[in-house]
Amino acid sequence: MDDRHLTPISLRFPPRTLGDRLPGGAMGLLGRTAEVALIDRLLDPDGAARVLYVHAPGGMGKSALLRAAMHRGEKRGLEPHLLDGRDIAPVAAALQMALEAERLGPQPLVVLDTFERISGMVAYLRSTLLPRLPDTARVVIGSRVPPDRGWLTDGWEHMTIDLPLPSLDEETALALLAREGVDDDRRAREIVDWAGGMPLALVLAAQDRGGGVPAEGERREVIARLVRHIVDSELDGEHPEALAVAGLARVVTPEMMTAVLGADRGPSAYAWLESRTFVEHHAEGLALHDLVRRGIAADVLEREPELDADLRCRLADHLHGRAAGGELRLTRDLSHLLRDPVIRWGYSWPSGERFRVDTLRESDVARVEGCVAQLGYHGWWACTRPLYEQQPGVVLVVRDEHDVAYGVALAVTPDSAPPAADDDPLLGPWLAHARAQEDRRAILWRESIDFSQDPRMRLASMLGVAPVLRSGLDNVRYAYLPLVAGNPSGEAFAAALNARPIPELNGEIAGKPILCHVIDYGPGGLIGRQRDVVYAEAGRVPTAGARWDADTVRAALRDLRSPARLAQSPIASGTSVPERARRARERLDRALERAFGPGVDDALCREVLRRSYWDGATHEQTADAVHLSRASYFRRLREAVDRLAQALEP
Repeated sequence: MDDRHLTPISLRFPPRTLGDRLPGGAMGLLGRTAEVALIDRLLDPDGAARVLYVHAPGGMGKSALLRAAMHRGEKRGLEPHLLDGRDIAPVAAALQMALEAERLGPQPLVVLDTFERISGMVAYLRSTLLPRLPDTARVVIGSRVPPDRGWLTDGWEHMTIDLPLPSLDEETALALLAREGVDDDRRAREIVDWAGGMPLALVLAAQDRGGGVPAEGERREVIARLVRHIVDSELDGEHPEALAVAGLARVVTPEMMTAVLGADRGPSAYAWLESRTFVEHHAEGLALHDLVRRGIAADVLEREPELDADLRCRLADHLHGRAAGGELRLTRDLSHLLRDPVIRWGYSWPSGERFRVDTLRESDVARVEGCVAQLGYHGWWACTRPLYEQQPGVVLVVRDEHDVAYGVALAVTPDSAPPAADDDPLLGPWLAHARAQEDRRAILWRESIDFSQDPRMRLASMLGVAPVLRSGLDNVRYAYLPLVAGNPSGEAFAAALNARPIPELNGEIAGKPILCHVIDYGPGGLIGRQRDVVYAEAGRVPTAGARWDADTVRAALRDLRSPARLAQSPIASGTSVPERARRARERLDRALERAFGPGVDDALCREVLRRSYWDGATHEQTADAVHLSRASYFRRLREAVDRLAQALEP
């Protein structure tokens, strides 16, 4: 190999450089006080630390922090050497040449940026190269991937500082924008909300001369630059659809990728996505930073609208099938696929970790009552306390990262409402109305109040989704909405979902007039309506119900005459074995009626299914009865099961 390919960049970093003008330049780091303190701990000549491992996704300011380390190290008499993994050939000889003690001097500060590019040599680095450096040496590593377990064993755990780089908080982000020349407070706060604490996104938005907020569909060039910086270097063209799926889904799981891309491509596509450094690993699966996800989703929609529509519908089918099978939490993921901002106002679970849902505590009461009073709900706690005392979990609050309540919701169901709800001036009449319905799968909101009144926070949607997830219902058929006159967002949401006003149920709570509107989601419930909306936005017509996997349906058909086994099927729902078996049987019965038309072929498929599974005839008996050869019979049976799976509703 030509020696010039083994020569990495190694340079002394002067006190002031053009690098200071880059995002988060070393002379102007903001919001990194704790991180700079760890740099100083590393540089302490009497300290035990020798390695600082900085890691975060792209765009979070790792390189800026590394430049700060070089400046501070040089001031302490160390000799900085910057090595970039992009400039080092992935062979041991190149890394060895870069770290020759003779070249580095007696007091080196070795800074390895973009370390993920050469992370395959990490064992060699620890076992051979770093031990050769003088004891006065300090090493700073910047990587998109966390440190492997080797940094926590064999003595390295005593010398290594693990530094995950967090997002910037709101105060720091605003200060950064002010430094970048954004002097309009409204625009600054909109950019902060959009950027999600990512320093690079803040700087790119601040430098955008268009002046607007780079939201979806606007300032696309800002998002494009951000996405190029973060993902382009890792796109090898092998799995473009995998990236598109990650751009659309809230969280990607192996099962989802297989369901969307098929058994032949799904597993390898997921493995490829899992190996990308711009992907965040969650307990549920893989996810992209919200800005990156939005950028990729917008790009797919613009360049390949048919692929966008196809993938969204496949994702909706997969999530719908699982949600209807008992995983109600996936209603959040279904809502994530929606694009209509009017519907997302009440459906969509916001990204990010700033807010969370919790139950009301006694310590919240003073703040909550004060906030609701400012919004016109006077004496709220007096009429809420009886409900809270009988069932504390009935009152939910949205909290920020400092545990401060930012919103409150109170919702009940006909079968789980505390006794005091029947005496409530609003819930009492609503419960009587809901209990008179044949289908009692209803959720009734007495209030859903966002204290901030800031639509950018999207707290209204959290206050709408959380009670559904905590309701205990496997699917919601009816939603009783408390609308306040003059709330355009709530009125638009109700209108978009064809909510029906029921004037006789209008009332008052805590001094506030409330208008009752009821949404009937139809036989498919909330889960089915969410899927239908995704299809409608994609310009497609959904099948009658979920596209259940044919193997799942076939297994349920085999157990059709055994309630105990049928109750274990994913298509069953409910709590008790008899209820689950009954609902599964009803779904299959309805699907048999709607899956086939009046034609001869359809009639033959229906007869094959009915005889083979509903009547319990053997395959030979059915084939003889319908006058088909064995091969033709099994072909018809496979076709019929596929059709049944398409027609199966929740």
